[in-house]
Parts: sequence; structure tokens; C-alpha cells
Amino acid sequence: MDALQHELAAAFPGLVDGSEVNGADLVDWLSGRFARLPLAKPRVLIVVADGVGDYVVDEAVDVVMFDWDNYRAGDPSEVPAHFADLAACCAVPLAASVAEAP
Repeated sequence: MDALQHELAAAFPGLVDGSEVNGADLVDWLSGRFARLPLAKPRVLIVVADGVGDYVVDEAVDVVMFDWDNYRAGDPSEVPAHFADLAACCAVPLAASVAEAP
């Protein structure tokens, strides 16, 4: 038996001895166990050519591209609020509603 089989047998002895097992409890246990497994990492490919950046992403990946050169030249680009923790690492300006929050 592997580790998962041992965990499963300990949590639900009925699977081993043939006694009754509550199906809903089993589904909950399995859902919780597999929710902890690492998922495939989403991918982002950033391509820069002649100072122009573009990107390609896996489905459901949220990406924001910020260009310091354009910003310094007067482009009022700002990063959306849900990127605040990432933007803080690079001192990227946030949308006004976040920047003014206490």
C-alpha cells in the first residue's frame, strides 16, 4: 500500500473490512486530500522586441503589463488594485482608489 492508501484505510476502515462507508464523508475526505496537491503552474511568456513587450498566457491567467518608459513619458497607466502586493515590490503606481486608501 502506498501512503494515500494507508491514509484512506485509516480514515475509512470499512474500505478494508467491507463494512459500511458513508459515501458523502468519503467524497469530502478525498476532495480535501486532493485539494492540497500542487496544481500545474500557470505560464506566461513575455516577448520584448525593439523595446515593445507583449505576452501570451495560459487560460485564466491574469496579467498586467506596466511600462515605466511610457509612464514617465506621460502615459497615466496604473496597476489595478488586485495587483497591489506585486506592484509594491517594484514601486509601480496603483489605481487612484487604492493609492489613496488608508
